[in-house]
Amino acid sequence: MLRVGIVGLPNVGKSTLFNALTRRNVPAENFAFCTIEPNVSIVTIPDERLDRLARATGCAELMASQIEFVDIAGLVRNAHQGVGLGNEFLAHVRGVDMILHVVRAFEDGDVTHVEDSVDPSRDLRIIDEELVMADLALVNKYRIAEKSRARNTNDKDSIAKHAALEKLWRAMRDERKTAREAGLTPDELERLRVYEFLTLKPVLVVMNVGENGPFDRAHWEKALGHPAIPLSIRAERELSDIDDVAERAELRTSLGVDGSVDEVVRGCYDTLGLVTFYTFGKGVTRAWPIRCGTTAHEAAGMIHTDFLGTFLKAQVFSLDQICEVGEQAIRARGTFQTVGRDYAVQDGDVLWIVTSS
Repeated sequence: MLRVGIVGLPNVGKSTLFNALTRRNVPAENFAFCTIEPNVSIVTIPDERLDRLARATGCAELMASQIEFVDIAGLVRNAHQGVGLGNEFLAHVRGVDMILHVVRAFEDGDVTHVEDSVDPSRDLRIIDEELVMADLALVNKYRIAEKSRARNTNDKDSIAKHAALEKLWRAMRDERKTAREAGLTPDELERLRVYEFLTLKPVLVVMNVGENGPFDRAHWEKALGHPAIPLSIRAERELSDIDDVAERAELRTSLGVDGSVDEVVRGCYDTLGLVTFYTFGKGVTRAWPIRCGTTAHEAAGMIHTDFLGTFLKAQVFSLDQICEVGEQAIRARGTFQTVGRDYAVQDGDVLWIVTSS
């Protein structure tokens, strides 16, 4: 299961966001380092297509896509040197697939700020710089190892890896750039993914806007360099106690606040570069999150590992067509697609795997 780490400076609303996302009640107080050990919870991704498919097929048991959220304690300046238990907290960041970065964008004299002022761009950069410094030591270690390997073996892959690591090391050391900002080519990025550097992890920013009204999202996305979702985290936490979705939406509108926790969950899904395919049968309708480019053979292996060895082909159905006329009508008309193992599964595909046994 994919993991999303909620990070940021202390006291910007991370734990309150975690509670709103997961409908839990972990401590969220007005002082730094309220959270020490990370809180972890699984969140279901809202998916109206899954509901439609279940109604159309009569397979009423739903298995929706899920993401695991990790509420990580606040990082501060010099965390990479161990300040604020920083090394321990940075280790928690290494264990996630993407970063959900919470920054404070509202003024409130009753809520303390560790930097004594509200400045989202500065706060994000503080965290980025700590992640850069944490990565820098590893980049240096790996570049030395690859340089030695390239010299001793003349291996082309090691030579290319060393060149990419050298380029990254200089960008980080001299300019304090993240791996995303270092000007790496797609080939260099692919070679370096094996190292799982912190500053290569995809980032989505949640701007805690309080209840300040209209928010210029386009301006802040450009300023921060990342997709950004405005969210009144405190209001969303209060709204999360209401079970009725329509009532929550109506109250959100009446409060005049931007964003929603559902938008944050979907934003994480998009930031991770995920799409969804669907299966149904034996009373169960299931959504499967996969990375873009996943093949039919790989998708079959996710459904059942035995399918990796017995896969013959996949039948691809249109979800909209199944919902309109049903599976049997589609089969009778022959309007489904038969594909081989290398077919790249598309978002919204409904798959039926044909095997040799």
